[in-house]
Amino acid sequence: MKLFSIVSVALRLFILLLVIIAVILILTAPGVCYRRSIGSQTSYEICPNSNFLSTNILPNNNAFQPGFGVNPNNAFGASSGYPMDASRWSSQYDQHMRGDGQRVWGQVAIIVIALLVAIPAPIMGIVAMFSTKRLIATQIALIVLGLVVFLILGALETWYATGYSHMGEYISHSSLNGCILNQGIPGLSNCEVLFVVKGWAAAASLLFLSAFFSLADAVVTFATRNNKEAKMNVAPVVWTKKTTRVSI
Repeated sequence: MKLFSIVSVALRLFILLLVIIAVILILTAPGVCYRRSIGSQTSYEICPNSNFLSTNILPNNNAFQPGFGVNPNNAFGASSGYPMDASRWSSQYDQHMRGDGQRVWGQVAIIVIALLVAIPAPIMGIVAMFSTKRLIATQIALIVLGLVVFLILGALETWYATGYSHMGEYISHSSLNGCILNQGIPGLSNCEVLFVVKGWAAAASLLFLSAFFSLADAVVTFATRNNKEAKMNVAPVVWTKKTTRVSI
């Protein structure tokens, strides 16, 4: 039973590590990329060299100027980079974060809920390991809750990673990097942008992986319970001294 408890705690600590890595990926948002799709044809993947670098077109001389976000004084500006890290969620210079872009704040709920689910489980496992009360039923309930929550959070993070029903549409209709140049051209009017934040996609994978290891933890914890019950049901062995009577 001690071995099962150690394995269970190790699984929970590993899940906590996965969640922490996922949180870092959500906050830093590396790998912002997109493709243009026209009918059955898809362009090469466009990934700015830096998540923080964009270019603005100056209306006076059509020159390119490095900058951060989109210049609010430039009506003809086009951003080649769309930084999605947490420092940009409330930035007044990043147009793509305005309006429906503010849905990104739902990421805070994902971060908080994931940590609230991941932290108590290893603590309870360590306490139960050195306590006479194993609280097996409570632990299993907490593990199953975590499994369901991680699946839901993983699905939500996948939605965010693919542009959360905003970024693809935004790039397509409001930027020269999207499909705005193709509007009105026969055969190219069905152009759309396929957006992805690879860091967020990796975070979603880690949340799904956390759900998988939660399932493994539930199996191990249930095995601990069965092992404990089996030991309790073993009949005690009574040793009796056998004597031999000798008749003379």
